[in-house]
Amino acid sequence: LHHHTDGLWYLFCTEKEDGRFSSDAYFHIYYSSSHEGPFLPHPKNPIYGDARKSRPAGALFYQNEKLIRPAQISAPHYGFGIAYFNVLTLSPDDYKEELIFEEFPQDGYQSTHTINQLDSLVVHDVQKKVFKIYHEEEKKLLFCFQAMVHCIFTALHFLLLLFIWPF
Repeated sequence: LHHHTDGLWYLFCTEKEDGRFSSDAYFHIYYSSSHEGPFLPHPKNPIYGDARKSRPAGALFYQNEKLIRPAQISAPHYGFGIAYFNVLTLSPDDYKEELIFEEFPQDGYQSTHTINQLDSLVVHDVQKKVFKIYHEEEKKLLFCFQAMVHCIFTALHFLLLLFIWPF
């Protein structure tokens, strides 16, 4: 959800299109005069049908006076990287953006799919595969730890969004 300089609220999301294989590929925009809605579909929906640039990877943000939209690169696999787009035009009638750069996980990491920031605080998730043989009890503890880490990242993202949205 993004509150734009034109006074409108824009919702960026992906949707599954007519039973096609993935909801990651179809980028949609909705807009409203209120953050509570109702939200109207953008006339250019779906904006994209491409898993390499459709699924949001965090809240939009401003950098050097440019509106940036992070998007997940979900091909050839989920979490392959993050693409950063400069939003050139955002209105109820039009949408244009250009690719600025793509970021891929560094050595030793397998995937990344979300970035959020508030002032100088940046939350960026990555996944690292570690090969280890676990006993059954260790597997349960590891699963609990992974679930806890996921909850912490989800809570941090939620808190960042609460502070970013000017309600």
